[in-house]
Amino acid sequence: MFHNTKKKQIILVRHARAVEREEWTGADYDRPLTEEGEQSNQIVANYLRLIGVKPDQIVASPAARTRMTAESIAKKFHNHTLTFNKALYNEDIVWPRDAMKVHFDVVRKARHNSNILMIVGHNNDLSEFASYLANEPVPSMKKWSVIVLSLPEDTEWKNVKPGTLKFIYYLTPHFLRLESLDK
Repeated sequence: MFHNTKKKQIILVRHARAVEREEWTGADYDRPLTEEGEQSNQIVANYLRLIGVKPDQIVASPAARTRMTAESIAKKFHNHTLTFNKALYNEDIVWPRDAMKVHFDVVRKARHNSNILMIVGHNNDLSEFASYLANEPVPSMKKWSVIVLSLPEDTEWKNVKPGTLKFIYYLTPHFLRLESLDK
């Protein structure tokens, strides 16, 4: 469904459910997924595979919850291109434009031969980035939600510009859970 197109695509994935901050005594960076979060990983990865999403490149925040989410996806797709970018997790980023720059850097440095780039990260950064890329409001991403964006035909990663991508769709955890009941 996705891979048989000349258009490059960006798949934004918010990490699965993690242990709540109030329940965690360690650093935010080290908060792991809950058992439910780990189960959701399988549901979402299966659904992405079912609809034909096969990321050529996966870049993720190295925080425990995003790392666990990204590793689960990479394993499902036998994808060996998973890399971690420290800049995608930064508690000190206050201004949305700083987060935009970090995400744009990831996109613009994507491998030339990649057609589907997946970024696994955190909200509100991902939602704001999607809105900025598509120049339209995008819902705030729930935990383990997925946004699919399409670049204009023949656009190279290094030439991506704000407002030029097409918002394809938003997959919510609720939708994905309902779909998994039919399997």
